[in-house]
Amino acid sequence: MIWPWQHETDAVDIVTKKKFFDQHMLVSRLNEEKEILIHEMMQHCLNLKNSVASLQALVTAVQKSSGFNGLSEAAASGFLCLLHSQMEDLKKKRKAVLRCYKSVLHCDPGSWIAPEDPEEQMDSIDFLQENSSESDDDSDDI
Repeated sequence: MIWPWQHETDAVDIVTKKKFFDQHMLVSRLNEEKEILIHEMMQHCLNLKNSVASLQALVTAVQKSSGFNGLSEAAASGFLCLLHSQMEDLKKKRKAVLRCYKSVLHCDPGSWIAPEDPEEQMDSIDFLQENSSESDDDSDDI
């Protein structure tokens, strides 16, 4: 008997119990890290989505206003061309990031949603549904 609280009939020694506990804690830490990474991946995708939306809003503002901030027609046209180019680059990057995250996780992106925050769940669901239909809509953007 090593410890006063250990019974003599206890067949498992303290070293085995410690190894088991250490393994259990490693698995717990791994699961916690996985949740953190999934949340960060989701935030990254949402950030890219918001960047595309802000560029789209800027494109709309430039198209609606004649002489945007004193720009000539040619300058506004060139600015619109640059904005469209940046928007397409962001969309491609977002698709590549989402594809990469899917392949890394080997799962449906619907499992990325953390059940603790219902408002964030709805934003994520909207984002994921938009991504699934986005591949059909890409040719209509330009």
